[in-house]
Amino acid sequence: MSCDYINGIMEDICREIGFEASVRLAAVHGGRTLYVPEKIVSGHHLRALLGEKPFAAFVGLYGGETLTVPKLESFERWKRVRGVSELLKRGMPRRDIAKILGLTERQIINLIAMAEEIGLLPLILSEKVSREAEPVK
Repeated sequence: MSCDYINGIMEDICREIGFEASVRLAAVHGGRTLYVPEKIVSGHHLRALLGEKPFAAFVGLYGGETLTVPKLESFERWKRVRGVSELLKRGMPRRDIAKILGLTERQIINLIAMAEEIGLLPLILSEKVSREAEPVK
């Protein structure tokens, strides 16, 4: 995955501190407001989280600022798309997938459509599952 996928704050962070450190930052602080110290501080929790060089780059980019770290919601959504696809390929009905994931059957149908769009799930498989499953009410 390239850091240049979509322009935004996470892409800027990724470009400066690297992909792995960016994912860690989003996983731990995503959706939260975070103050970035003005100077590199030994023992700072971000230094331990990101690593020495990424932390220095992060301070260089955002030092002294308060920012909201993105959640990477699209990453989580695409993980769900993959999970639904894998369960469908094993022959699990949509209704059961919805129960397991805590989603509605309509949401599962939408995730299936996303999987088909990107070629993760062959159309023929989802058509078979759709015919066998009960209609959505």
